[in-house]
Amino acid sequence: MDKADAIDLRSLGTPLIDLTRSQAAIGLGELAKDDYGYYLSSIIRPWARSQDSFLRFIVGWILFALATDKKHRPSIFSLLTHWAKSTNIYMQWTAAAACSRVGLIDIDQTLKIIKVLLETQSPPVLYA
Repeated sequence: MDKADAIDLRSLGTPLIDLTRSQAAIGLGELAKDDYGYYLSSIIRPWARSQDSFLRFIVGWILFALATDKKHRPSIFSLLTHWAKSTNIYMQWTAAAACSRVGLIDIDQTLKIIKVLLETQSPPVLYA
């Protein structure tokens, strides 16, 4: 990233550390394209149900990267729908937060997930 990009990001209120973490998560998503099952079981699911909101937030970027691959896109939207319907508040929150990223790829599928999430009574999920 050149200096101008960093200045522009900071002017938008994005700390450089958040950008670095998001880029690392996208990198994990790129790696996961070659071994989805491994990354799903060892990183994505555990982080999605973590009490650490930062880890749950990062999952959205991993899923975004995966969803850029048409081969993985149906699995990602199915996974997010499953999490949205889950009784696990952390997985619901992760699905909600991920929608802001995967919506850039397929807004119609994302809106279906959001409709499911709007049925929850959980303020943290609705806020996400």
